[in-house]
Amino acid sequence: MKIMAKFIRYGLYLSAFIPLIVFRDFLYPFQFGKTIVFRSLIEILGGAYLLMAIRDKSYLPKINLVFGAILIFASVWCLTTLTSAAPYISFWGTLERMGGLFTFLHYILYYVLLTTIFSKKDHWHTFFNFTILAGLLSLVYGFGQTTNSTFFLDTGSSRISGTLGNPALFAGYELFVAFLSFMLFLNSTSKAKKVFYLSSFCIATIAIFATAVRGSIMGYIFGIFVFFFLWAKQKNPRISKIIFFIFIALIIGFVIFTQLFQEPSFIKDSRYLRRVSNLSLSSATVQTRIWAWEAGLKGWRENPKTIALGWGPENFSMPFAKNFNPKFFVGMTSETFFDRAHNMFIEVLVTMGIVGLLAYIGLLSAPFIYLKKILRQEPVYVIGTSAALAAYVIHNLFIFDTLPNLMMLFSLLAFTSYLGVSRKSNQNSLVGNRMIVNIISAAIIVFVSILVYKTNILPAKANHYALEAVAFGRKGDFASSLNQFKKSLSYNMPGAYEYRHQLADYLIGSKGPSLKDEGVKEAYIFTINEINKNIALKRESDHIPYLYASRLSMNLGQNDEALEYLNKALEISPTFLRTYHEIIQVYWNKEDYDKSIEYAQRAIELNPDAGASYWYLGITYAKMGKIDEAVILIRKAAKLDNFFKSQARAILNNFGQEL
Repeated sequence: MKIMAKFIRYGLYLSAFIPLIVFRDFLYPFQFGKTIVFRSLIEILGGAYLLMAIRDKSYLPKINLVFGAILIFASVWCLTTLTSAAPYISFWGTLERMGGLFTFLHYILYYVLLTTIFSKKDHWHTFFNFTILAGLLSLVYGFGQTTNSTFFLDTGSSRISGTLGNPALFAGYELFVAFLSFMLFLNSTSKAKKVFYLSSFCIATIAIFATAVRGSIMGYIFGIFVFFFLWAKQKNPRISKIIFFIFIALIIGFVIFTQLFQEPSFIKDSRYLRRVSNLSLSSATVQTRIWAWEAGLKGWRENPKTIALGWGPENFSMPFAKNFNPKFFVGMTSETFFDRAHNMFIEVLVTMGIVGLLAYIGLLSAPFIYLKKILRQEPVYVIGTSAALAAYVIHNLFIFDTLPNLMMLFSLLAFTSYLGVSRKSNQNSLVGNRMIVNIISAAIIVFVSILVYKTNILPAKANHYALEAVAFGRKGDFASSLNQFKKSLSYNMPGAYEYRHQLADYLIGSKGPSLKDEGVKEAYIFTINEINKNIALKRESDHIPYLYASRLSMNLGQNDEALEYLNKALEISPTFLRTYHEIIQVYWNKEDYDKSIEYAQRAIELNPDAGASYWYLGITYAKMGKIDEAVILIRKAAKLDNFFKSQARAILNNFGQEL
């Protein structure tokens, strides 16, 4: 037992470094590799744990308030997956985010392993030391991104993202690192360790502010307030009240300052300070967040089922598309796809309903309630953990969860449980018959081996083939690209949804093959059939595959089929401007210019500030020979959207006009 427990414990120590993993040779290198390795490791450790648990009941998890809240939330997740608008996606998640019920169950097992295997404070200290070290190494990677070194991905940006690939996600991860460091600094008696922890805290703090993520900075400040407020309350309640009022006064003062003095020279001259101090609801980032929340909430209110149980985990993009705000489309390069709400409370409400939101609030509330009961016993740990969790909650008002942050969350939930539970050794076996124990053990080993292979190794192979296909496509090697795409899709793994769209992107993109080349037409037909599988996968509730299928059909000259796909896309998302623009082009091919004008005008009514709609209307008039009208509209399109300037200049020159 001791050897097995040691094996699991060292495996858990190793897990602290998973946030550092970046798979360069895979699509979505920042999230995919981390999740595949995490799932594989937890499945292997989980198998070893089961081998122990059937021999020693003392390793069974203890039910307490925190674990109960986790199980309730997991049960709701299972229920909402069953009632989901797209159960397959809710279960497996998407390739870019690597979420879904299947992965979430691994976090629960992670919690169980941590609470049952880490039976001493030394175990937790070692684990947290590795966690802090990993956070510092991720910081090194992040600072390396400010250089032009080819060793680092996402280089050349003023905002670091570390090994997480996104500044906001990275800032959330470093929040945990900062508060763990500060907690251990206060608890340590070793001078060398104190220097290490304090240095780690300061460096993590610098990294959080270097990301310029306002929500994370707010979370950090709130976490610091919670820390000192609770610390003072324990020592002297009067001081805690003073800290509280000072904190409120500082917030009010900061808001007043940023509103009354929006452009003092020292802020105006600093891109960083302009971003951090901009609290205006009219800023572009805030506006898009609000529009996304409005779309999601409107979808949540759609019917009693969505109010109670939502659209299903991982399906935020569905109500977002159905209630799409045309103002999102300000130019051809606009981001018009949101698969996350960028607010975990709204995300859970929309995808899991009011039942899910209550369970989520319970999950976040449970550790605070639990910690309050043991404040006198472990003040430093309780206050440090509370501050970290408080910072995380504020951070999550403006972003979503991915694997590194969820690993940190469940680590702290497990640590919270450890602080209040004593485990007594009990060598009683769950199964008395030795032969049955051996049979069960063999079955566990076989099951885990198959599970790792089927759910991690095969998806990794499919992903790698897809990346090779994309690479061949960029080199102009059509045959090799198509062959690798077919290899990838032959595995029929989670992620095939994205691989099919990658194939379609390649065929219709600027570096795609000509339909005159041998085998290309057949590739188009193959791809349309694959895209139809995506339509079925999302139960005809996703407009994106319809748009791909329509463009492929249009390129083949199958205009009626393209129009059929586009009309269906318009049913799903009636205000999505790109669909109108595609319909306009289909009617160009059919030489039905009156219909093109009709859809262009409808697009302009939806968003009069979108230059693309004027562009398509102008080109329609040009095709009809109405040059004067065309010139006015093309000029307006170029004025509204710089994307069209060079094309507009060339066309107007042909008309003897200037831009």
